[in-house]
Amino acid sequence: MARRAKRPGMNTLTDAQRERILALLREGKTLRRIEHETGHRRETIAAYGRQAGLLGDGTVRRLDDARPAAPKTTQMRAA
Repeated sequence: MARRAKRPGMNTLTDAQRERILALLREGKTLRRIEHETGHRRETIAAYGRQAGLLGDGTVRRLDDARPAAPKTTQMRAA
């Protein structure tokens, strides 16, 4: 039997499309906004975001999230 050539996945985006989606995620755009602007489904956008490490637990990792968190202070109130 002849071997069939492998075909790319049906919902594979071009490099340019993928980079645009990742750039919009880094800007903090929501999945719905990106879906509206690009025409790609939220599930596809989320999959590429997770693959790039920008999405994980439902939150977008922005560049400014790399800042260290401010230390928490506890203040005692006078009775």
